[in-house]
Amino acid sequence: MPDSESTIKTYEEIQIGKTLYCVTSVFTGEIDLKNALEELTVKRVLQSEEIYDKIKE
Repeated sequence: MPDSESTIKTYEEIQIGKTLYCVTSVFTGEIDLKNALEELTVKRVLQSEEIYDKIKE
């Protein structure tokens, strides 16, 4: 783990529909946090929709 001077920790609450996601992230400068969070959020929504569609059938 990098030293504490170059490590940034963030906490964010993101609401998608009626679900509130509490996200704690550690940024070490290796990846853009905003892009990573958006990718994870989109992936999660797509997985949720696939599960919902299977339940509906």
